[in-house]
Amino acid sequence: MRFPMNTAQKIIFNTIIVNGTKIVELGFSLVTIFFITRTLGTYNYGLYNTVLAFTMIFATLADLGISTVLLRDLSRPDTNESDLFASIFTLKTVVGALFLLVLTPLLGWLMPYAPIVKQGIIIISLSYFLLNVVNSLTVIFQKNLAMHTVAVVEFASRLTTLGLVWWFYATHQGVLAFLIAVLISSVVYVLLLLPLGGKIYPIRLKWDVSAWAMIMRDAIPIAIASVFMMLYFKFDTVLLSLMKPAEDVGIYSAAYKVLETMTYFPATIMILVMPTMARKLGQSAEEFKMIFQKVWDLVLMLAAPVAVGIFMIAGPIIHIIAGSAFSASIPSLRILSIAIGIIFLSNVLGYSVIVLNLQRKTIIVYVFAAILNVGLNLLFIPTYSYMATSVTTVITEVFVNAFLLYFLYREAEITIPRRKFAKVLFASAVMAAVLWLFSGIETFLLIILGAVIYFTVLIPLGGIDRHDIKTLLERPNKNPSNQDIDSIINLGI
Repeated sequence: MRFPMNTAQKIIFNTIIVNGTKIVELGFSLVTIFFITRTLGTYNYGLYNTVLAFTMIFATLADLGISTVLLRDLSRPDTNESDLFASIFTLKTVVGALFLLVLTPLLGWLMPYAPIVKQGIIIISLSYFLLNVVNSLTVIFQKNLAMHTVAVVEFASRLTTLGLVWWFYATHQGVLAFLIAVLISSVVYVLLLLPLGGKIYPIRLKWDVSAWAMIMRDAIPIAIASVFMMLYFKFDTVLLSLMKPAEDVGIYSAAYKVLETMTYFPATIMILVMPTMARKLGQSAEEFKMIFQKVWDLVLMLAAPVAVGIFMIAGPIIHIIAGSAFSASIPSLRILSIAIGIIFLSNVLGYSVIVLNLQRKTIIVYVFAAILNVGLNLLFIPTYSYMATSVTTVITEVFVNAFLLYFLYREAEITIPRRKFAKVLFASAVMAAVLWLFSGIETFLLIILGAVIYFTVLIPLGGIDRHDIKTLLERPNKNPSNQDIDSIINLGI
């Protein structure tokens, strides 16, 4: 017998399923990198990541912020949801075809890349086109608090990728085979999600140029922010691919994959605490400031040991994930470990901006961040190659965080709490010393030892406050407010 769930139960259920499958998928991703790097080596892995980075920029552009507008408009009263979805589904299909089936392959073919990269761009452009079209289906499940469905479909898609990658690893295939694995997993994702989405709204095309114009008016500012964010996250790889050999791209990408993997965790923390932040803001500005300080302290408590730990054991991490052929990635990962720590904290700032509804005012931050990132890379890649992209990533993250802090202080008088900084710094320093002394032991034991030492030192110093953590994760006895629900939906739960 099936029992209907209320809104609060749906949110909890979605949170458990989405985050549970995401953690498993992260494990899949690491195993996938393990197989791909050992099969391709630095040169071919560089070609592989050149294809992905180049195409991802256009995939971000192809969305044009349309999905965000769809989610907003579906939540409005008196909306003909079926017609709206059909119209936007059609718009995303047309725009996606223009950007990903025409523009991306054309520009890729004009670039001074090896033929295998140009062929790969065609393959991945088709993959991203399929994902771009069904991304509007994901919004349906977001709106109906049914993201567990998408999570399960995505899990099946990632499992398909892992199986194919393992097969291509076992049979010693090349770059194109692994890119085809990405395409096949996208096909699986679409074939599974389309019929499930069709049960909520019929999958059909609707040509409505006037509605498209209104949608694009609201979507363009979101698209601008997304594109500039993607530029400073991914364009460094494209610039590196144009200015240096493919080996350099492969070396940098192996280190950068660690950064991409780790950034999931602070986002998950913020998704869990954001309803509390939204609720406290509804009570008073002072309550929000209080909860911001607690969130900052919690994330700082995790960011410091993660950054320090990755810096200290960068060598073993690279050897486990990518193999000894990627030893040149170790210095790059040590530099990027600083960026990882900063990104943990930037999630606190970024989600606070969302709660305070300051997104539009902060678009300029990402515009200047992209300009800074591209400018520094153009200046220093010719001399310092992937070390330049690593340092530039850190500088860009510092820049973004400094300006987000400025906006938060200007708009809400929010400042960084410093009450636990010294305690966290001391515990991290002790952990670093222990990791250095016992650097010869097994890597997984070293990670456990580092965590035990860190918290053993931090807890007696009062660096962890269980009451603060309980406050952050508390839920009201009644159903969540509309503001809480909207916040969660917008973050993909």
